[in-house]
Amino acid sequence: MEKLVNLSPPPNPNLAVRPTLPQRLFGRWWRKQSPARQDRFATIGPLISVLLFLAAIISAFWYLRNEELEREIESVKRDTEVAQQQVRLRLIVNQEQLVRIARDIGTRSIDADEFLAQAAVFSGERPEITHLIWVNGSRVLWADYSGITIRPETGLTDAEMVASVPSEGKTSEPERAFVAAREQRQAVYT
Repeated sequence: MEKLVNLSPPPNPNLAVRPTLPQRLFGRWWRKQSPARQDRFATIGPLISVLLFLAAIISAFWYLRNEELEREIESVKRDTEVAQQQVRLRLIVNQEQLVRIARDIGTRSIDADEFLAQAAVFSGERPEITHLIWVNGSRVLWADYSGITIRPETGLTDAEMVASVPSEGKTSEPERAFVAAREQRQAVYT
């Protein structure tokens, strides 16, 4: 068999790696310390590592908590937007149906009895609508429908009925809606 021959020169034991200046200064300082003091300095290292680990754990929990709060806030915002869209859609559908009833009244294709029948169907499908009132151009009450049939004590009293009808010269909400509908010549939803 052949023998492998190492052609590189043998290492010189006199050429040991010399420490850098900071290493020499630290080594000199370390050797000057008493053994008790060296032990105290040696325990600082593990203590610092434990404290750094604790800080990392605390910051991780803080970060995760903030992320969870942000997700909850985004979820509430999304739920609010969905609810707003549903309410808007419901209001648009209600307004379209009321405009159709108003158009029928305007073309005189329905009378008070037909109005009451349509109002019953309309408010039966929509529990948020409790009363429908039909007034003519001179603010005279032609027909009114109350969708509340379960508890009659929750219906409109005479004073509330008068407050729901537009009165000329007053600045009530029904009067403003009446004037706006008359000026715009279209249904006003309030």
